[in-house]
Amino acid sequence: FRGYVGAGEALASSLNVPSVRTLSLVGERRVIDNLRKLGISHLQDEDFYGPSLALGSLDASLWEMTQGYRQISQTDIFSKAASDQIFQALALPEYRRFTFGIDNVLTLPFLAAVKTGTSKDMRDNWCIGWTPEYTVGVWIGNFNGQSMWNVSGVTGAAPIWRKIMLALHPNPPAQTLLHYQVPAQPIAKRTLTHIRYPVEDMRVGFDPDIPVRLQKIPIEVENPQIGQRLFLNGLMLGPSKANTLWALKKGRQRLALKSASGEVIDQVEFEVR
Repeated sequence: FRGYVGAGEALASSLNVPSVRTLSLVGERRVIDNLRKLGISHLQDEDFYGPSLALGSLDASLWEMTQGYRQISQTDIFSKAASDQIFQALALPEYRRFTFGIDNVLTLPFLAAVKTGTSKDMRDNWCIGWTPEYTVGVWIGNFNGQSMWNVSGVTGAAPIWRKIMLALHPNPPAQTLLHYQVPAQPIAKRTLTHIRYPVEDMRVGFDPDIPVRLQKIPIEVENPQIGQRLFLNGLMLGPSKANTLWALKKGRQRLALKSASGEVIDQVEFEVR
């Protein structure tokens, strides 16, 4: 744990704590929606993964992952400013120094964004990266799922990725470094606000051993803001707070989080049986 670090350093150095925190702020549903847009199929609902989604717990093929990386800079899923910032963070060795150091196999004589990954117990590893001209993905592992010993993404897949990239760019053009541009408008804090609990389509049952009047569930809101309010089936519950206890009532429930102007920021439906 390194305390406060920049987003570029957290991404390029594969720091887990900032990744999980970012997922919590953005919301799993939004992340999964973007993954679907990038071409990742066979995805479960957001409540299936939990915080592990930030660390790569979903199933995806090498083809899907490589196509997803390719689209970061070639589609309108992300803004050009966001694509440029992602490329710079994954291309400049300074952002990787915490985990990989400055001089390593990922550093090429030209700018290339690159990310490695290693699965649990070193069963397999990845290295995927791109330039404006090519996107290359490499997977290393045993087809029977057996673990490899002391083989990670930077020692297994990365050297192959490096050789392919060097072969594809025998005469790389002169490139200038990108520079971070301050957005004209900052991200509104309310865009990071969402209902954390209950989750969509959750089912809650009464406990027969506890008096009905005492049975409650917490309504949790991530990053609540002043003026926001919670509504249940169209009726206001009260101001948005990190934790609100609600007495259970049978039936289908629709929980909505609204801004001070009445705009719906987030909503979920769940059932009490």
